[in-house]
Amino acid sequence: MSTIGIRIVYAGNSSRVGHMYIVFKDDAGRTTTFGHYPMSAVDAIGGLGGVRENFDLDEHERRNGAPGTNGVPDISRDFSVSNSAFQAALDYSRVAASQAGDKTKPWGIYTPLYNSCVDFSWNVMREAGLVEGNWFEGFFLPGWNKNALDDAYFDYFRRPEFRREDKHSITSVINTTYRIAAAIRPPAPRDPLALDLDGDGI
Repeated sequence: MSTIGIRIVYAGNSSRVGHMYIVFKDDAGRTTTFGHYPMSAVDAIGGLGGVRENFDLDEHERRNGAPGTNGVPDISRDFSVSNSAFQAALDYSRVAASQAGDKTKPWGIYTPLYNSCVDFSWNVMREAGLVEGNWFEGFFLPGWNKNALDDAYFDYFRRPEFRREDKHSITSVINTTYRIAAAIRPPAPRDPLALDLDGDGI
């Protein structure tokens, strides 16, 4: 099954302020990443920006080491998704990548306040149907998004399509077993053997 992964790199782990990016892994195991960056150091405070495809593969995703060291993401959450959700989010990301440096386009600009790697990641999640609602685009710094991401992750896997215990097959087995057991009648009660142990009669 295809997955969409969200990665958070904390500040100080090969990143001055932290980073948040998206990982697409298809059924064949091919991996593609997308992350939103300023076009230059000056643009980091607000200016031109661009979504980079596969830049985070070498910068973070393929790094060796324990989480939180050597640029390896501190937080990794992978969502199993349908092919249609996967494709919708991938198409959205590729369109965003095509807007790099074009200040007339939504993802051609970068500002840490409302158009950063955090905003991009939450928008892709919404495009894939991983989160609901249109208002939340993440907290200011990437590291501040860990709890919100965990909430989204666990809410997603609480959906009915993932709750196998609710499926009719299990309910049917329990119901059938109960009916069989209820249909078996115990033997009719009989008087127990009585012994006069003290000799005064029963």
